[in-house]
Amino acid sequence: MNVIRVTLFLALLGCTPSFFKRGVTDFAERDAVFTGCSERDGGLLLRVYRSGGYLGGGEVEWRADHDKHIATQYSSGFGITDIDLVIDDAKVTIEGRLKKSLPELSISKKSFLKISGHSTGLKVEELPCLLTGRLPQAWAGHIRGVARQGENREIDLEHDGREIMVQLNENTCTTIRFSEWILFSREVRWCCESHNKSCVLELGDSYRLEWSPSVGGN
Repeated sequence: MNVIRVTLFLALLGCTPSFFKRGVTDFAERDAVFTGCSERDGGLLLRVYRSGGYLGGGEVEWRADHDKHIATQYSSGFGITDIDLVIDDAKVTIEGRLKKSLPELSISKKSFLKISGHSTGLKVEELPCLLTGRLPQAWAGHIRGVARQGENREIDLEHDGREIMVQLNENTCTTIRFSEWILFSREVRWCCESHNKSCVLELGDSYRLEWSPSVGGN
């Protein structure tokens, strides 16, 4: 994946003035943009960074049987499963020889994934869409306005206490802002290339994940 090109595209979009049509909640590409997230699976080549340093990478196979159940297996090579992670409703189960290398993972009462006690701003049922470069169907009913500049689309929406900005072109880039405490806001961003589904996810200033599909999935 050309990470520099994706990052540059995201930066350029952020500097482009937008003229939102407030109250516009429907547009031609809506049904193609927002999709269901459950009953999907796939394989990824994953790379993980923290505070600018490379933590590791490997192959991940995952499946989502329904909204609140996701199973993943991580292997750093040689066909050995290093981490077996299952999210089932509000319970996270981690097994494997490298399970102690992971930070604490938990699920909030509102179904948000938490890392080391801090919310990521991502809901469990949204993760399969995130992994496949899609946008959750549940967001479609919460659009506040749409802007168009040539072939670009920007969608402004609010969902479950989060301010969400989606930028569409040859790539799909999403920024989520939310408040974990009254006076402190956090941000999560991800950008996926439409033609090959390679993605970059930035969780605040700490974690950066990069992945691309390794095998076919749904």
